[in-house]
Amino acid sequence: MEEWIKPVMRTIRHIKRAFLKQKLPATYQLKKQKANTAMEYLLEQTDNHQSIRGPKRKMTAEEIKKKRQAYQKKQRVQVVKFFMPAILFAIFVFFFVLKTSSYPIAGQSMKPTLNAGERVLVQRTKQVARYDVIAFKAPLASKGTYVKRIIGVPGDRIWVNEGKLYLSEEPIASDNEALPENASRFDLSEEAAAQLRLFQKIPAGHYFVLGDNRTHSSDSRTFGFVEIQAIEGIVVFKMVPFKEIGKVK
Repeated sequence: MEEWIKPVMRTIRHIKRAFLKQKLPATYQLKKQKANTAMEYLLEQTDNHQSIRGPKRKMTAEEIKKKRQAYQKKQRVQVVKFFMPAILFAIFVFFFVLKTSSYPIAGQSMKPTLNAGERVLVQRTKQVARYDVIAFKAPLASKGTYVKRIIGVPGDRIWVNEGKLYLSEEPIASDNEALPENASRFDLSEEAAAQLRLFQKIPAGHYFVLGDNRTHSSDSRTFGFVEIQAIEGIVVFKMVPFKEIGKVK
């Protein structure tokens, strides 16, 4: 140990012993571990205390260069740490806006899943599947966006008989049977029946959609298939009202 540090060590030990001998409240007693930690910190900081160590030796050009590089690297890291949350948030917002849209629900065609006045979040995608709730451009005779559930997908066998559509040869007990389970027979409008009578199965890129509240829904029973080009995305989340926030199933 260097000579200059010995008096410092002795002084610290004397102060510590004298302090511990006093019967002070426990909150003022220094524990051994804290004292050791404080001493280790003191020794680590001696490079910055000329009053303890004495005059510093002059650094070489190489040491100055390394120290400057280390400082610059530290500064760059601090800048990255400072801006990284903002950058990540901006990326998240960009992809959120790019990949999603929000739509208001009008009418009662999707009760009880969705109700009038609610607002939903739609993930923009053409990759849809049976029983997904989708948003799509309304048929030519209407305006705006419709929200319905996919019941029939490309490849499903269908046929029309006396104004009724049979899907995948699975008859249902009644028109009031719950969706989407076991739905297979549907009454059609004359326009839809004329269109769907031409097919023996749902063609590629076409979907048969229904509202969950079938007695009050204009859907594929009225206007026929929905083409994939008209699909704007899958309804994934209910945003409004606050008490109803949650995933749409």
